[in-house]
Amino acid sequence: MYHEVDDYEIISEYNVNELKVKVKELLARGWKLCGDLQIVSSVKADIVAPLFTQVMVQAKR
Repeated sequence: MYHEVDDYEIISEYNVNELKVKVKELLARGWKLCGDLQIVSSVKADIVAPLFTQVMVQAKR
């Protein structure tokens, strides 16, 4: 499937619920998940700020 990719998007949000909304919107428009959900947690001023990232692909038509 991935060798016929026409486009891809990298979706990132600090709020996992906002990420879900964006991913569901793209899924409804025919995009597919590519890889696993990535979570990176940085610490700044003693506050943990997780960043949730999902790659989405769209196949050629």
